[in-house]
Amino acid sequence: MSSDQVQSFSTSTFLLILLSFFCPPFGILALRGCDSQLCINILLTVCGYLPGLVHAIYLITRPPKLSNDPNGSTPA
Repeated sequence: MSSDQVQSFSTSTFLLILLSFFCPPFGILALRGCDSQLCINILLTVCGYLPGLVHAIYLITRPPKLSNDPNGSTPA
């Protein structure tokens, strides 16, 4: 596995995950602001703490989306 494929966790990622353990929607709010993913996470957290936590950690740790630029360039 090359170093480009390995995702490193920064201090901010660790702090967002730690914040999510206390209240999963707060981690999503800090990461993405108020959007549809926050609403989904609030609903999952109301249904049960664990689904909200898993959703929050997934959103925090997933790699950023690549651009759909036809020239093949990636975001800076």
